[in-house]
Amino acid sequence: MPAIHPIVADANEEADRQHHHEVQLWFRRMRSRRTRVFDEAITFSFLRLLGLVTSYLLLCSDVARSGLGIRSLRQHHPLEPDAIQLYGPWAYPVDTIYANDTSGDVADWNYKFDTCSIVWRAFAQFYNATTFPDCLLYRSECPNREFPRTALFAMMDELANRTRDVHPHIPGRPFQPVGQALRTKSVFRDRLHHLLLPWWFMTPLQRFNQAIYYHPVLLPENRFNLCAFIAAQPAFCQDLWPNLHRSCSNCDGLGLIWQDIRDRHSALMHTFPGAHVDLTLLASVEHAQSNSGGLTFESMRILDVSTVLRVLQCPPDRAIPDVAHCSTIAVDNYRYEAGVFMSSATGWYVIIATLRCFAQVYFLRLAVLAGGCYVARAQERPYMSKTWRVILRAAFHTLPKIPCQGIVYGSPLPVMCYVLAHCLDVQTTYRLVSEKFETWSGSDSQFDFFEACVLMAVQMRNVWLLGFAIKAIAELSTRNDGWTPGTGILGFRKYVLSVFATITILAPYRHTSFRDSRILDVFPVPFDTKHIAIHRSATYVAGVGSYVLDGIWIDIKCLSVIIMATATVLVLLWGALWRHPRQQRLTIEWLCTRTPVPYSSRILWPMATFSTYWSVNVFPAGRPGYLMRSSRKGWTSEDEPVCVDWPVDGIERRAFVRSQMENIHKRTADAHALVAFFNLFAMTDPLVWLRLRWFGGVDVCIVRHIHTGNIFCVPQSTLEDPSCFSLPAQDLVVIETVNTQDMTWSDLLHCG
Repeated sequence: MPAIHPIVADANEEADRQHHHEVQLWFRRMRSRRTRVFDEAITFSFLRLLGLVTSYLLLCSDVARSGLGIRSLRQHHPLEPDAIQLYGPWAYPVDTIYANDTSGDVADWNYKFDTCSIVWRAFAQFYNATTFPDCLLYRSECPNREFPRTALFAMMDELANRTRDVHPHIPGRPFQPVGQALRTKSVFRDRLHHLLLPWWFMTPLQRFNQAIYYHPVLLPENRFNLCAFIAAQPAFCQDLWPNLHRSCSNCDGLGLIWQDIRDRHSALMHTFPGAHVDLTLLASVEHAQSNSGGLTFESMRILDVSTVLRVLQCPPDRAIPDVAHCSTIAVDNYRYEAGVFMSSATGWYVIIATLRCFAQVYFLRLAVLAGGCYVARAQERPYMSKTWRVILRAAFHTLPKIPCQGIVYGSPLPVMCYVLAHCLDVQTTYRLVSEKFETWSGSDSQFDFFEACVLMAVQMRNVWLLGFAIKAIAELSTRNDGWTPGTGILGFRKYVLSVFATITILAPYRHTSFRDSRILDVFPVPFDTKHIAIHRSATYVAGVGSYVLDGIWIDIKCLSVIIMATATVLVLLWGALWRHPRQQRLTIEWLCTRTPVPYSSRILWPMATFSTYWSVNVFPAGRPGYLMRSSRKGWTSEDEPVCVDWPVDGIERRAFVRSQMENIHKRTADAHALVAFFNLFAMTDPLVWLRLRWFGGVDVCIVRHIHTGNIFCVPQSTLEDPSCFSLPAQDLVVIETVNTQDMTWSDLLHCG
């Protein structure tokens, strides 16, 4: 290979030095202009400062407010390793009525709205009971939410007689419990979102119901066991919860359910010596719900038992009473309720906690951003000779001007971690949240301030689903063939996501006036012990629109309703302003619009970084204008004039920014300063920074446009992509190619 002539070599070196000097002069000029734009032209206000401080406090305290996950369910009574007593158990008297004292009214809650009333109304409909008031069967409204005690006495008496007569006793044969089994389909409206959009949120619930009648002969005092009757065994006998001595802290001394029923039977026999007492037992089991709203297993089953003990006055001429010829002198109604919950979320606690911890720690990027602001300002000419205190003050004047929602939702990695953690434990979390609202006997939910704040923080975790969704939208909005950086990235306004997620806090709100548990369908099923296990094991998917806050489907439904309602209002406003095209456009852009981005997007940092719209007001200096800005003397609301050379109107200004971003060869120095401001935010993402500065970097080119003479810096791969970069190659001269690892931080900000 022939040696290079010294004169040629010297000429090449001199050309390289000139090119390098030219590049450095350009970067120096950009830093000088950047100083004025950062300090004077990018406006700030107290309102933005308030939102920024609030957002950052909520962001950095997310784990402290809502926790890492569900580590243990031991605060509830454990039944099995992954099964707990979530709902109840409750054991409580409802009504005791004597035949000679039936005056007054009783509230209709326990016989019309309570879940325990479903089995009552199911058999009333199946038997065509005549004593049940129409208002209890949802055929009319009860006056003042009450009905007469005489009707209640007749209801319980008829229900016992009808169940007894399902299989009349044949003389000469031994007595056995008799009864009927039904399957019911019913609604359960209990929450605010059920009330507003029942067709969207409510799913019919299915139950297995039993009515079993026990003749007084089968109930010798203190010597009977309901679960010993194999031919007609109650549904609760094979469950884990009926031992109230262990599972119910407020049920001291009750023991097993069948024992408590026996004790109450004995108490009535002592109260009415010489009388006979029969029993009608109503048991109902809600089918186990296998929910599909998350990534972990979760199931729930609601059970309730009602007992009707009748005191009968029978003719004394028969040793074995013929209850058909006895008169009822008293009736007693007592109830038991429980909910068995199974979940595997606790087994995933380590993974869930790790995801949330990592996502929380990742937001130390605030410190990285502050450091990036400090280094960038320190390399600007006006601050090179200043003390570190002056530079620090300049950095902290720059930091709040970056839209806070860009920090919250800008980094894809923590958002994905939060979403994955949410999907893993969302079903169990919402079950526990729902349990906080559960009460018995028609009372409303009560919370203290601290507990309400925790529930709100947990409920707002769905904001990360919105954050993930808008990142997908932002990415898809750039996939069409005609997209260019000047076209911009589609994003929502900064506080829209937080407002939408905050509204969903109201979804689990419960009030007794919302309740509706009407029965949609009743049909008989075989009544025997072997079929009980089959009916109890039946499952159905309830994760989509279940009456409790089950899983991610509730999040999606609530958020979609809010977004659709907002979009509908905006479309109506848009139509009302058909004579004013400019206002029409502003109406739609209130919700979402596009942010023009530099050519560094997609190459130096991910597109989804700008998934929230950047409403940065940039008013570069150049000529007198009418715009106002905040004083540089501090965080005051005092307004003073500033010189501008960009259009004053908001729409025209955004169009001008798009033009400046896309036509890189015609950019002003102020537009290059705006590029540096965008890059300052995007490149301080820890993963982006590591990639650019440590792990290989990216090759960038400093280019001069032949016709305009303007210099700009863009990623090398951008120049090679004609679909993104439209300037002809023959109009460009590459002055220098350098890797991002070899550039100073301050110079790297101007790439794009």
